[in-house]
Amino acid sequence: MNKGKVSGIGSYKKLITSFLGHVKEILKQINQNREPTVITSAYITKWWIITTTLGWLIGFVLVILLALAADALGGGVQVIVGIGMGAGVGFAQGWFLRRWLDSPWPWMWVSTIGMGIPFLFLDLTHLFGMNLPNSLWIYVPIGGLVVAFFQSKLLHRITDDTWPWIFYSVLGWTLPVLLMAVGDEFKSLGVFGGFLSIGVMFLGGVLLGAVTVKAIKLYIQEPKI
Repeated sequence: MNKGKVSGIGSYKKLITSFLGHVKEILKQINQNREPTVITSAYITKWWIITTTLGWLIGFVLVILLALAADALGGGVQVIVGIGMGAGVGFAQGWFLRRWLDSPWPWMWVSTIGMGIPFLFLDLTHLFGMNLPNSLWIYVPIGGLVVAFFQSKLLHRITDDTWPWIFYSVLGWTLPVLLMAVGDEFKSLGVFGGFLSIGVMFLGGVLLGAVTVKAIKLYIQEPKI
């Protein structure tokens, strides 16, 4: 690997680290003075959807940054989609859950790895000459299932019944893919349609949060003692 590529990768690494640092500060400000003594259903619904949506947007930014870094290495890979979205959503949700799980990082890492696994599998099949379809319809739901399974192991610290989380998490990751398919239909409308398509795509985070909050409220309704 030449020095130019090494330098480029180092720059992207610093950029991503700086970006995550700013996100952490934003999350601190969001939660500052907003943690009630009693954790109500309304509180959970509001802030879970907000943090999940923020994580969804972070994920898109990470995918773009990782794609630029991959180009610096000389080629694009699909795994960056999985690890970028998994890391963004996982970090934001983990930050919300830190009072119950003590740290946001395990939730982020299992989300990153879990969502990255199916896309890594896709990259490996292409590497060995297999022409499997490159479809979000297939790999996002599979990633959602893997993520939910890993996350359920963390939730065992506070509950014995994690099946609701697995169900709603898989559903929550799958529905935004359908939403993005709807957004693709707007692209034929020109520039205005392009903006509509982007808007619909970003709404995926709201949908993911709105679906998964139904399960997470089963586990964190009461304050941690």
